[in-house]
Amino acid sequence: MSKYIGTPVVSLSVDTVDVSGDITATDSTPELILLNDTHEDTDGGREGKITFKGEQSGGEVTVLAQIQSGHDGTSDDEKGDLIFKTNDGSDGASPTERLRIDSTGKSTFKDDVGIEGATPTLQMYDTSVTNNVTDISYDEQYTIDIDPNNARGSSGLAIKLDGTEKYRFIDTAAHGSGLGIGIAAPLRQLHISNTSANSEIAFTAATNGVSSILFGDGQTGADVYRGYVQYNHADDNLLFGIAAANLLSLNSASNTFGLDFITASSPYGMRVRANGSFSHQEGLYLANHANTLKWKANMDGSTTQVAAASATAFNATSDYRLKENIEDLTDGITKVKQLQPRKFNWISDKTNTLEDGFIAHEVATVVPSVVKGSKDGVVVWLEGEELPDGVSLGDNKLDDGGNTTPEYQGIDYGKLVPVLTKALQEAIAKIETLETKVAALEGE
Repeated sequence: MSKYIGTPVVSLSVDTVDVSGDITATDSTPELILLNDTHEDTDGGREGKITFKGEQSGGEVTVLAQIQSGHDGTSDDEKGDLIFKTNDGSDGASPTERLRIDSTGKSTFKDDVGIEGATPTLQMYDTSVTNNVTDISYDEQYTIDIDPNNARGSSGLAIKLDGTEKYRFIDTAAHGSGLGIGIAAPLRQLHISNTSANSEIAFTAATNGVSSILFGDGQTGADVYRGYVQYNHADDNLLFGIAAANLLSLNSASNTFGLDFITASSPYGMRVRANGSFSHQEGLYLANHANTLKWKANMDGSTTQVAAASATAFNATSDYRLKENIEDLTDGITKVKQLQPRKFNWISDKTNTLEDGFIAHEVATVVPSVVKGSKDGVVVWLEGEELPDGVSLGDNKLDDGGNTTPEYQGIDYGKLVPVLTKALQEAIAKIETLETKVAALEGE
């Protein structure tokens, strides 16, 4: 059964009207008017409701949902809001509010918002301004700010905490694409700014883990880490890599700070120590030892140490407590007579200036201990180095052209001094013997 209502001719002023069947309003502008005639200006007053009810299988009548209107505020004005309520199964005759649209048009959802569909879309924009800005807020303090039309100088997606913008993702012609932390217009793909205090990036890893910053030019293998800065938490080493290999290591152990330049032929090309000992055998040391600035170079167990106090001296360690099997040197003159002083010029010297000196492998046949390396030596792969595929320990190292790398010989000229000194002593002894004989002959 239907009730057809055209131009209103009847006013019903009763609390309840029960209609069995449908209600149809036919007019050019059909309306259903609910009038609350209570004179009041309270917030939520002047309310009106449309209640949806249904009967359960047992015949019980239940309230399923409601649409309710009311006054928005406490002033003598016309502001109103609209409230949608649903019953979650335990609300009885008082469904729970789910959505409120207030007098400003602001919609407030009391629970989660779910959008279903094959391609669900949520669109929000302000048509009253040319450059619209849309906010998604929680308690008006935590906000996602969608700024698609460059209203604030850099379009994109901003995230606010406590009402202050903290992060902004942008995509503009002026700035490119990037993430700004503490800055609304990031200048790079990642831009961290804090003009009132410090800017920091924190990396936290396991106590035996590694934290890394990688610089790559590819997506696989060593191309991912052509350059890197890496902190090893297991041994507290900070590593710097170039061309996918360790170049520099900063380390700390037993109150000793180490700066190690790593080379291909040995673990350390140079090591700098603070309050460190001189018991190690690698490369060059710079240390603050006993309140005196010192440096020392170590090669093959021999040490050169420079101490800068009131004066600078170059000292080779020679304490008897470091030595054993001490014997007198002999055959000084014999060895000196076998040495072959030469004149030559260096191939790299374009002026061909002649110098005096020795040839390393010639000296090695007379005084082997003063020569480093072997004649025609080449660089080989050593124990402890990461071997390429198909390479074994002792194999020659090859350059990019497939050629061997020479390992040039060197001479420690300082170690020739004992030989020369012994030769001079032997010569002096011979001279003194001859002088004695000459004096005896002259006395006859």
